[in-house]
Amino acid sequence: MKFRFTVLALTFLLLPLCIPASAQKGLGVGSFQSFKGLGISLETLSPSGREFNTFTLYADMAGVYLGYNSDPGVKFNYSHNIRLAQFDPQTLDDLSFVAGSGVTAGWVKDSVRDGYGLCTALSGTFAARAVFPCRVGFTLGITLETGLLLYDNGGHPTTTLYRDGIYHTILPHLTISYQFK
Repeated sequence: MKFRFTVLALTFLLLPLCIPASAQKGLGVGSFQSFKGLGISLETLSPSGREFNTFTLYADMAGVYLGYNSDPGVKFNYSHNIRLAQFDPQTLDDLSFVAGSGVTAGWVKDSVRDGYGLCTALSGTFAARAVFPCRVGFTLGITLETGLLLYDNGGHPTTTLYRDGIYHTILPHLTISYQFK
C-alpha cells in the first residue's frame, strides 16, 4: 500500500515536468494540508482566468489525528472552481473568493465503521484564494463530501452513507502552491 501510494504521489508531482512549457501557463503545483490529511495538489487555470480545476491526492489522516484509526486512507478529489468575487489589490496578483463542485473517491475508514471501504462522493468547495507577485498562492477553504461508502460487512458488501465526508466539512484545508505563468 505504501509503495503504491509513493508511486502515485511521485507520478502526480512529476506530471508538470511532462507538459511542454507553452502549455504550463495557468498551472499550479503545491501541497495540501488539513486536519483531514496531507497531500499534493495540481491546479489548471482556464484561458479566461475565471475558472480553474483542482486535482488533489492526499492521505486521509483525520482518523489518525483523532485517534480512532492507526493507518491513513487515500483520497483523490477533483473540483471545478469558479471565482465568485475577485478583488484588485495593489500588492497581490489575485485575491478572490471561489466556489466549486466535483467528485471524491478513495479507500478510507469511516469513523463509525470498522475496516476500510471504497468511498465515492460529490463534493462542494468554498475558499478564499490569494496569489502573490512571486507566484506563490494560498487557498484556504472548506469542502463538503456527500456520498457512499462500500465496505465488507462480514463477507457481505454493504453500502452506507459516508459520514466522515459530512462530519469533516468543518475542518479547513490550506493549499500552498507555485503558479507557473
